[in-house]
Amino acid sequence: MADALQMLGKFTVKRRVGEEGRIFGTVTSADVVAAVYESTSQELDKRTVSVPEGINALGDYTVTVKLHPKVTASFTVVVAKE
Repeated sequence: MADALQMLGKFTVKRRVGEEGRIFGTVTSADVVAAVYESTSQELDKRTVSVPEGINALGDYTVTVKLHPKVTASFTVVVAKE
């Protein structure tokens, strides 16, 4: 699973955008889990997903997921305009 996430590399979360490219609300681990499921049909536990604090603007962000006590994977989440 870690290799698959890293091979796919990027997952997109779409949000409505306000002034200056800021999104309405923030991107949460649940949003990331939904984006991964939509692309791969693989379910992740949102409690194992670590999202950087304050994703409230468009851009690329690095997210990590702990798949096993000794296995952690990183991938990119792209926050794009809806």
